[in-house]
Amino acid sequence: MGSDQALGFSITINSFYTGTRLLTKKSSGIKNYADPAKKTVASTAGTTKAPVI
Repeated sequence: MGSDQALGFSITINSFYTGTRLLTKKSSGIKNYADPAKKTVASTAGTTKAPVI
């Protein structure tokens, strides 16, 4: 038992991480995140990566 548990609480470290991905048609010419600037894009509502877009 760690000292945090002995005091009645538990400290956890978030180690889960996922990267942001783009899905495009190969013919779109989009190669990086800057390429779709000023174009219409879509994201799943409520996802944590939506602000990155």
